[in-house]
Amino acid sequence: MAWTDERLDDLANRMDAGFVRGDRESQSLRAEILALRLEVKADIRDLRTELKGDIAASRTELKGEIDRLHALIVRFGVAILICLVTVIAALIGVIPGTPAGG
Repeated sequence: MAWTDERLDDLANRMDAGFVRGDRESQSLRAEILALRLEVKADIRDLRTELKGDIAASRTELKGEIDRLHALIVRFGVAILICLVTVIAALIGVIPGTPAGG
C-alpha cells in the first residue's frame, strides 16, 4: 500500500486533532490541580487557625489547673504546719516541768 498525499494529509489531520485533544486534557488537568491546591491551602489555613484556638484554650485551662494545684499545695502545707505545732504543744504539755527552786 502506498502513501498518497490524501492519506498523508488525513494522518496529519488526525495527529493534529490528537495533539489538540491532548492539550485540552492537559489544560483541564492543570486547572483541576490548581483548584485542588487552592482548596488544600484553604483547609490547611483553617486547620491552623482552629489548632491555634485549641492550643490557646488548652493553655488557659492548664493555667487554671496549675493555679488550683498551687492553692491546694499551700493549704496542705499550712495544715501540716498546724498539725506539727499542735503535736509540739501537746508534747510540751506532757513533759513534766521541773518545780521552781528545786
